[in-house]
Amino acid sequence: RSSPAERVGALLERGCIYRELARWRHAEGRKEEAAEAAHRSQSDLERVTVLAAALDLPRQQSLAWTDLGWLGYYVGKEEEVEQALQQAYEPLPQEYLFPEQGPLPPMAESKQKKEAALPIWTALGKAEMLRANLALDQALSNGANGHHKELLHAAAKHFTLSLAYDELVADSHFELTRAEEGLHTRIVQDDLDISTFHQHARQVAEEQGLSQPTRFQDFLHRMFGSADLWS
Repeated sequence: RSSPAERVGALLERGCIYRELARWRHAEGRKEEAAEAAHRSQSDLERVTVLAAALDLPRQQSLAWTDLGWLGYYVGKEEEVEQALQQAYEPLPQEYLFPEQGPLPPMAESKQKKEAALPIWTALGKAEMLRANLALDQALSNGANGHHKELLHAAAKHFTLSLAYDELVADSHFELTRAEEGLHTRIVQDDLDISTFHQHARQVAEEQGLSQPTRFQDFLHRMFGSADLWS
């Protein structure tokens, strides 16, 4: 017989399966099927937020809110995305978050890291990746109205933090690889200016006080060539 935590995990997984189904049905223009899948996903994920809170499972609670944010993003309900993201950070211990300025979250300091719940950083990586995509969408929209550079900088910051959180789990693992693959696809599809991203990535690292190259800088170098190549 499965435990309550296992049932929460199963609900979370099913909610994500329906979310991906809604994503592809929406992209194909099959609106009724997309709406049905989105409803099922939302129902499962909202149930997880309640159950995880009751069972004191902060990572699962945060992941469910983040996945609700991604669901809204995929089916074009942007008004729901920011609300979900705000909720995603609330259950997580503050010591797992990067400070406003500093090279590491307090929990990642050498003496404490061996006691860290690593999946919490995976959850934060997913949330930051969603924030990055939102900022990038705004930067590329006609409504940027002179804020293009500022929004690109925000996107670079969230990309930097997303990959940095993932890297705290391990130098190489599934979530990190998937994040980099998605980022590569986005940059290529939108034909983004690599030189500009190199500049913003360096500025973000300096402002945050991160060791360089960051994982985002390393990603840009590996996939598209060095900053000097684009200068």
